[in-house]
Amino acid sequence: MNTQIVPDAATCPACLAEMNTPGERRYRYPFINCTHCGPRFTIIRAMPYDRPFTVMAAFPLCPECDSEYRDPYDRRFHAQPVACPSCGPHLEWRSQYERAEKEAALQAAVAQLNAGGIIAVKGLGGFHLACDARNDNAVAMLRARKHRPAKPLAVMLPTAQTLPSAARSLLTTPAAPIVLVDKQYVPSLSEGIAPGLTEVGVMLPANPLQHLLLQALNYPLVMTSGNLSGKPPAITNEQALDDLHDIADGFLLHNRDIVQRMDDSVVRDSGEMLRRSRGYVPDAIALPPGFRDVPPILCLGADLKNTFCLVRGEQAVVSQHLGDLSDDGIQAQWREALASDPVNLRFYPRAYRL
Repeated sequence: MNTQIVPDAATCPACLAEMNTPGERRYRYPFINCTHCGPRFTIIRAMPYDRPFTVMAAFPLCPECDSEYRDPYDRRFHAQPVACPSCGPHLEWRSQYERAEKEAALQAAVAQLNAGGIIAVKGLGGFHLACDARNDNAVAMLRARKHRPAKPLAVMLPTAQTLPSAARSLLTTPAAPIVLVDKQYVPSLSEGIAPGLTEVGVMLPANPLQHLLLQALNYPLVMTSGNLSGKPPAITNEQALDDLHDIADGFLLHNRDIVQRMDDSVVRDSGEMLRRSRGYVPDAIALPPGFRDVPPILCLGADLKNTFCLVRGEQAVVSQHLGDLSDDGIQAQWREALASDPVNLRFYPRAYRL
């Protein structure tokens, strides 16, 4: 089926180069994007996919951005999330002792991480909890505060140079998933990252803000989901401040809303998919022969590790990973996704499956 919506995509080389070039309008701008990269599915409120029906409606275009948006020869032609420091979203830092905005907010977050602290970082589809992945004390403190004593923690690396080529290839795709690799390739990590395991999940920066953080720090960060154990990940600033105040020493926020929660995808270095979410959803999956004449079906999924699935013709659209439905908050996110996805994808089921 033609979803008419593409997944969120990792920062493209052109935007990364522009962000790192002094004198450019978007120099060090943490929300740079173009038609090749940036938020997509996570910012859509309704169809058609036009700016007024996304969270970017709250940010009227400045004359320069409007000119790029209307120029068919510009790489930002009809890029719905287009923005710049003059007209777009901005960062905010909040901690018990300090508040800051824009570049000062980023520097405050860097200082907190360098001091061994834990921060909550708002991304494209939710929040991460971050700390120095080499620091045994910081990792142990994160585990204690999050009540996550043993489950492995994902790590964001500044570079993939030491990793096998298969892992590098996956990490540098527009999907930018977490890839499981042997621990020997990342020897500097704290033993508390993945205790008792031979593999660790690693990823590269997938959005401009993450690039700016890793460029400033130049060391690996724990990047684990921003939630209490068993609870849904936060997607609003208010929810994050309320849920995570006993975990995070500070919050790196922004004022671009998140509509769709979107966790990080996880794959093996062989390409085997373990969790299909950011970067892949809502792309359709081709089904084997025999589905052509099947009526549109909505498959609701299991109560554990839930995803739901829309089947039409010879294709299926699997939802983002939503998690264990025993929690009321995750159930609420499941209902919201279940209400919005079929409408946005113009999918009208004639049969249901549990």
